[in-house]
Amino acid sequence: MLQKDVFPRRTQWAIIVIGMIAGLLWAVPDGFNLHDHYSVYLPPLSLTMASILACTLYRLCDVKPWLCALMTLPFIALMTGLCRWNFPTLPLAEFHFKNTCTVIFLLSLIMPMLVAFCDSSHKKQDGMQWNSVVAETLWRNTFTLTITSMLTGLFWLVLMLWSNLFSTIGITLFEQVFFNNPVFPPIATGAVIAAGIVFCRRLPGAAGLYRQLVTRAVNVVLPLHAVALLLFLACLPFTGLAIIPKAFSAATLLLTMTLLMLAFSAIVGGSTPHVSRRQRVITRVVLVAQSLTPLLAGLAVWALWLRVAEYGWTVERVYAAMIALFAMTGSLLLLFFQRRAWSQGAAGTNTFITQMLTLAACCWFLLHTPPGDPWRIVVKNQLARFAQGKAKVDDMDLYLFSDAGRRGKQALQKLSRHLQWLDDPVRQKAMLFQLLAEHDTHNTHPAISDLQRSVPLRAGSEAPPESWWQSLAESVTSSFSVCLMDSGSCLVWMQDLNNDGSSEVLLYNRNSPEIMIYARQGIDWQQIGSVTLPIDIDKAIREEMPETVTKPWRDLEINGQRLPVQYFNYEGQ
Repeated sequence: MLQKDVFPRRTQWAIIVIGMIAGLLWAVPDGFNLHDHYSVYLPPLSLTMASILACTLYRLCDVKPWLCALMTLPFIALMTGLCRWNFPTLPLAEFHFKNTCTVIFLLSLIMPMLVAFCDSSHKKQDGMQWNSVVAETLWRNTFTLTITSMLTGLFWLVLMLWSNLFSTIGITLFEQVFFNNPVFPPIATGAVIAAGIVFCRRLPGAAGLYRQLVTRAVNVVLPLHAVALLLFLACLPFTGLAIIPKAFSAATLLLTMTLLMLAFSAIVGGSTPHVSRRQRVITRVVLVAQSLTPLLAGLAVWALWLRVAEYGWTVERVYAAMIALFAMTGSLLLLFFQRRAWSQGAAGTNTFITQMLTLAACCWFLLHTPPGDPWRIVVKNQLARFAQGKAKVDDMDLYLFSDAGRRGKQALQKLSRHLQWLDDPVRQKAMLFQLLAEHDTHNTHPAISDLQRSVPLRAGSEAPPESWWQSLAESVTSSFSVCLMDSGSCLVWMQDLNNDGSSEVLLYNRNSPEIMIYARQGIDWQQIGSVTLPIDIDKAIREEMPETVTKPWRDLEINGQRLPVQYFNYEGQ
């Protein structure tokens, strides 16, 4: 039978209640429409508090678990605030998913050390030290995360089958309760996750079996990985190093090989397998590969640096640089901890695991703080390259800035003041202002005087009525926002297009390029059509009023009803 841990029942139920409270706090913004306030902090902070307590709390009167949870909250709040500041217009569902993944990954890195800190007051019977507790907790948390994810998915699968079963006979009560309300799903999910953590904490023997299974599998894979690494390094003198940067994602492949060697070494090094005489050769091969791992990490850093020097920084390259720093440091630490393995066999790597977890947590947190913010680094670097004339702004750069949130918007605004940086100013200027308009659609509420000042009236034309300007001010589209940003690029005039004695409003947009046609329908103005124009027609439109031409092909009328005919671009029409 699996070994069971002595876990107070009172604490078990308290953890489940804490999970339900965290789910309730997650549901508060949707239930009370608090999205315009500081409610974006509520889900990640409640998740952090509940997760730390669920993994560290042993007795309710223990102070250290509560202290750890409270001390972690400012760091999570800082990461969440920076993410929201960078992407203020990101939909809340997408923001919460992105931010939750970030928080969960950080918690998974620091949780073993928090558990070791909270358990340090309890004397272990076998004299287990700090690093051993961290390594053991890492295995237990990995097992807990796997089992809890499976239990949560199974729980919602059962509820989905249950609701669909009753929906087939017209009973939608369970669908309304389980899925179509903002309260039950987060509370139920919090309770199930907390129950899964409690279940796994009560069975440390199961985590031990999981560790043995993974370790045995890695014991088979590690020698093969070491042989592949040695063969790759042996081929470099014959192929040369110049071929590496030419390969697509060369740094990614090299970093993956390095990280796998570090992970496999940590898993196997923590065990004490029996080494027979015929296994010594394989052991030595693995040790040689481990000693050469810094060389592999160095090649990854070199390949990444060449890409950065040629094309500048991107978000992916900033993350790759941090991973490369982590891999290089880890490979050097691995070499240090394996220095006695030549004579003593596999060295204990509990200290190595602790140091790598600490380094990974620091790197991940740094990437989500203002000094290490990837978007800040990317925007600053790319704008500097454009200003120095090292590169021209292409379409990919414009779309990169459009997805960069607040900093990207600032970069687009700077590009609009330096159109000489564009690779194709005539064509890309329209794209640039269109992207800027998409960012400002929700925040632009211009006055009618601003509209009339930004959109000139054609000479000799009657001015559009005040009601038309008012309708534009009430609902500014991204297409019309371009007219506000690029003053003078648009042109408006009145022209009768159907000979009914009442003129329609025609709005020309040079950056689209198109002409939008508006007509009064009742008391409102609505767009009734548009004309797509060639790029080089701007001068002709501004110099002369367009003429109206009657279509040679007509519609049909049957029983007094007019039926439009679509002629599929027939040349005679």
